[in-house]
Amino acid sequence: MQDPEFTLAAGPAVVSPRVLAALSQPLTNYSDPSFLERFRRTEAKVGQVFGTANEIILLQGEAVLGPEAAARSLVRPSMPVQNLVSGIYGHGMSLWLKSFGAQLHELSAPYDDAIDPDDVSAYLDAHPEIELLCVVHCETPSGTLNDCSRIGPIVRAHGVLTLVDCVASLGGMPVDPDAWQLDVCVTAPQKCLGASPGMSLIAVSPQAWAAIERNPLAPRDSFLSLLDWRDRGTGRGGFPTPRRSATSTVSKPPATCSSERGARQYSPGTRPRRGCAGPASRRWAFGYGPPARPSWRPASPW
Repeated sequence: MQDPEFTLAAGPAVVSPRVLAALSQPLTNYSDPSFLERFRRTEAKVGQVFGTANEIILLQGEAVLGPEAAARSLVRPSMPVQNLVSGIYGHGMSLWLKSFGAQLHELSAPYDDAIDPDDVSAYLDAHPEIELLCVVHCETPSGTLNDCSRIGPIVRAHGVLTLVDCVASLGGMPVDPDAWQLDVCVTAPQKCLGASPGMSLIAVSPQAWAAIERNPLAPRDSFLSLLDWRDRGTGRGGFPTPRRSATSTVSKPPATCSSERGARQYSPGTRPRRGCAGPASRRWAFGYGPPARPSWRPASPW
C-alpha cells in the first residue's frame, strides 16, 4: 500500500522538508555543549510561540505525558478539582483525576458544544473550596473550542489554578497564557506546530510552581515529575537520555510559527464555539456526528 502524501487526520500533521531534514541530524550526548545550546534555544522558541514569560518545560514523551504529569504534580488526594468536559480528552482527564484521589467536580457540555464561561463562574461561586480547574482548549475529535480567554480570568479571580490542554490549538488559533491568566498550558509539536510527535511542551506559571512545591505527593524521581524535569533542565540534576531528533524538529517549526503568529490565527475578538478543528468540520460535512460519550472505562484515558 502506498503511503499517503496528505492526510485529513487531526494529527500527526504533515511536516515540512526542513523538519524532515532535522530528523536526520547526528545524535549527540545530552551533556554535549551543542545539544545543551540547542535545548536552551528550543525552550526559548517554544516560549515565544506560547507568548509567555512563564518557564518552559520540554518533556521527553508524547503529548499524553504532559497533561498527566501536570495533573499528578498539582493534585493531592481529596483535593477539590473542577474538570470541564466537552469531549473525550476532557473525559480522559476526569479518569486521571479520579485515580489520583481528587474530589472531582465535573461541569460538562455535549460533545458538539463548548462550556459556557458564565457557568464556570457560577459553579466556582457555589463551590469556593475548588483549588484547580482543568480544561481542554480545543477538543480535536469534536472540533469544539472552549473560550479560555474568558475562563482564565474568571478562574484566577476565584483564586483557583488552571491546567489547560492546548495540544490541538497552539500555533493554529489564539493561545495567550499570560493575558488569559493561565497557570499550566500543555501542548505538543505534532499538530498545529507541524513537527514530529514525541515531546510534551509545557508552560508553568510561578503560582503553579509554588503549588507543586507545596504538594507533598508531587512526584519526585519519576518520569512524571515536573520538578525533576525543571531541576534537570536548570543544571540541578542530570538529563535522562533525551530525544535529540524530537528536540531538533521542535526547534524548526516554532521559528516560522512565531513569525506568522498573527496571520495564522483567528482574529481577536471572535468567540469560536463550534467547528474550530478542520478534520472534525469535514467529518460533519460527510454526515458524521461528534464522538459518543464513552460508556466504558479504558485501561488508560486514551
